[in-house]
Amino acid sequence: MGGPRINSHLDDDELFARSYNQLHRVKKEKTREQIVKSYWNSMNSRIKKGIYLEKSIKIEWTFQEFSDWFNTKWDRFETIKQAGEIPSIDRIDSNSNYSIENCRMIPMSVNSALGEVNLLIGRMKTLQRFLKENEHWLKDERP
Repeated sequence: MGGPRINSHLDDDELFARSYNQLHRVKKEKTREQIVKSYWNSMNSRIKKGIYLEKSIKIEWTFQEFSDWFNTKWDRFETIKQAGEIPSIDRIDSNSNYSIENCRMIPMSVNSALGEVNLLIGRMKTLQRFLKENEHWLKDERP
């Protein structure tokens, strides 16, 4: 029951073949409407968990408003894709909601880098506050 599996290499080969086929199959091109809907769904699922939920991030536009906005950004979407990047919807103020005024379309790599920069800025502000409150620790205590 708990011993070695005799043909486990066959399972590995089958798994590899399935993975290979999945990666190399020709994917059906999504329509513009499907793309817009997938970004809308992604945004809606994102606000229901993690830091988005902790910050109470909401979506302040209807699907139709979002769709209209997205379609005005379609050329930018295509330009980002043609550059080999993944288009991403960025909240300009990461503490604010998804809204027409607070969103822009940028490459995912830029969005991720901005997130890291904002995290670093937050840590530096926390450190600065801590050091101000505990200034006495930094004073020279030599006799």
